[in-house]
Amino acid sequence: MLYNASITAKPQPCFLNVSAMQKSSTTEQGLLKQSILAALVFAVLSFVIGLLFRSQVILFDGLYSVISVTLSLSTLAALRFMGKADWERFPFGKDTVEPLVIIVKYLALIALVMASTIAAVIALFTGGRDVMVGPGLIYAAFAVVFGYFMFRHLTDKNRTLDSRIVQTEINEWYLDTIISVGVLLGFALGLGMTYVPALAPYVIYIDPVMVILLSVYFLRWPITSIQTSLREVLDMKPEGGLAEGIQRVVNAIQTEHAISESFVRVSKVANTLWLEIDFVVGPQGRVETIEQQDALREEIMARIPREGMEIWLTVAFTNNRKWAIA
Repeated sequence: MLYNASITAKPQPCFLNVSAMQKSSTTEQGLLKQSILAALVFAVLSFVIGLLFRSQVILFDGLYSVISVTLSLSTLAALRFMGKADWERFPFGKDTVEPLVIIVKYLALIALVMASTIAAVIALFTGGRDVMVGPGLIYAAFAVVFGYFMFRHLTDKNRTLDSRIVQTEINEWYLDTIISVGVLLGFALGLGMTYVPALAPYVIYIDPVMVILLSVYFLRWPITSIQTSLREVLDMKPEGGLAEGIQRVVNAIQTEHAISESFVRVSKVANTLWLEIDFVVGPQGRVETIEQQDALREEIMARIPREGMEIWLTVAFTNNRKWAIA
């Protein structure tokens, strides 16, 4: 019987759809540029209005947008780097760059939120902050409409692209819209309080309280995204039942071909699923030639769940168990 130690379904860079990857990268860059331009315009408006109306929560909105622009520019640079094929230096591609960029991006946003929260707590315990509620209400209404428009626009464009980097931009616009909704409700509450003599003295606390509440609400998205990206950087098994679905397919194939044992290793980085399967064929196994091995690889590729991902599949056959568990 003839067994090869390891044959991969993607042994050479030429088998990759490089033109499709470059096209996808170009589309991502275009959407990022639109997001950056919109965030820059929004940041300038927020800073000017926040200074005029002496509102920390509006300044927080503007500062969030400035940080977002800076990080989006770094993301754009990373996309350009990833879009350039360099198989000599990066034989396994540059997919790891994406989760690393996401981690850095969200860590910076968390730092911004924590700084704003500390400033709001200080203001809360030092007498609050006077705010021009009426103009702030107008700003907040505009911010809600602007943020929601960008959120819907990028979401619609990303339906077919399914880019995680673009998705981080979508998440940021969603959060910005939520922040703006919170600001709108806060200013509306503050405006109502000015008409109630017993509550009017407490209007000065509306601004810092809104910053604190929005900051607490905001933190769960970056933390969740960082956890997911860390799993990818560390080559951990993907969540969501994907690995279990692949294991069921491999178990079925193992039984159908009377293979003695199999070992499955799965990880996901960005939009690439890394799948290594080691078969210990055994004396009863019905895999005797390279042609049969290749046919089994084709069968695996046809049956495993893809979920829109690129698959990097390696299938090895051996009679010695030590090569499968090494």
